[in-house]
Amino acid sequence: MTDDIGSIVEDQFTKLLEQHVDRAAIQSAELKAMSTTLWDAVEGAGLPLALLPEAEGGIGLDPVAVFKLISTSAYYALPLPLGETIVAAET
Repeated sequence: MTDDIGSIVEDQFTKLLEQHVDRAAIQSAELKAMSTTLWDAVEGAGLPLALLPEAEGGIGLDPVAVFKLISTSAYYALPLPLGETIVAAET
C-alpha cells in the first residue's frame, strides 16, 4: 500500500514541478529570491512532511519513496530546499 501511495505522490509531485518550475523560477532562485508561490504549492501538497506518519500530519512515505521525490526534485532543478526540509521535519 505504501508503494502505491508513494507512486501517487511522485506522480502528483511531477505534475506540480512541470507546472511551476520554469526558467523564471530557477533564475529567481539564482538571485537568492525563493518563489513563495512554488513553496506554497509544495507545502500545500504536504511534501515537507513526507516522512512523518499520517497520524502526525504527514504523508507517511518510506525513505525509498522520499528518495524518489528528492531525485525528481533534482531532475527538475527544484529551486527549494525540499530534501533538507523533509529531513528536518522528521527529527
